[in-house]
Amino acid sequence: MWKISRMNLNLFPTNPDFSAGLGFLGYSIICFAVLGFVQSSAISGEIANKILYLGETLKENRLLIVSSILGVSFIYILPSLFFMKKLFDAKLRGILEYGVTTSRQSRAFFEKWVKGNISDSEKFLTDPDFSAHTDLNTIYDIIQKMRIIPIDTRKIIIVVLIIAAPYIPLSLVAFPASEVFEFIIKLFA
Repeated sequence: MWKISRMNLNLFPTNPDFSAGLGFLGYSIICFAVLGFVQSSAISGEIANKILYLGETLKENRLLIVSSILGVSFIYILPSLFFMKKLFDAKLRGILEYGVTTSRQSRAFFEKWVKGNISDSEKFLTDPDFSAHTDLNTIYDIIQKMRIIPIDTRKIIIVVLIIAAPYIPLSLVAFPASEVFEFIIKLFA
C-alpha cells in the first residue's frame, strides 16, 4: 500500500465515494478484520485460561484487552493512512479549482437572475441556469466533504467490533451466567 500511495494516482475529488476514488479501500479492511478476529480469539483464549486456571480477573486483564483491540485494529487501518497526503492534496486542489468556478458561476447567476442585468455573465451560464448552479454547488459540496482517509467511520467501527467480538464470551467466564442474564434482562426491561 505504501508503494501504491507513492504512485502518480489519478484522483478525482468529485468522486461520490468522498475519497477521490479510493473508497474501495474501506471495504478491503473489513475483509482483513477476519484475520483480526482470529488474532483476538487467540488472545481471548489465553485470557480465559488465566481467569479459569490462574484465578485472575477480567478487571486485571482489561488493559490487555483494550490495547489488543486498538492495536490489532490499527494494524489493519494503518495501510490506508498512507494515502492521507495524496487525498489532502486532491481535496485542496479541488477546493481551489472548483471554488473559482463556483464563484464565477454564482456571480453570473446573481447578475442575471437577482440583479436582472443580462451582459457577459450570460455567456457563462447555460440554458437551464438553476440546474447548472445546483449541480455545481453539489459537486463543490462533495469536495468539501471529501475525507483525507479513504475509510469512512462506519467501516472503522465495523472493524473494531469484529476484532472485539472474541472478548465478549469472557464475560461468561468471569461472571456466572445467571448474573449476565439478569444484567441483560434489566437492560431491556
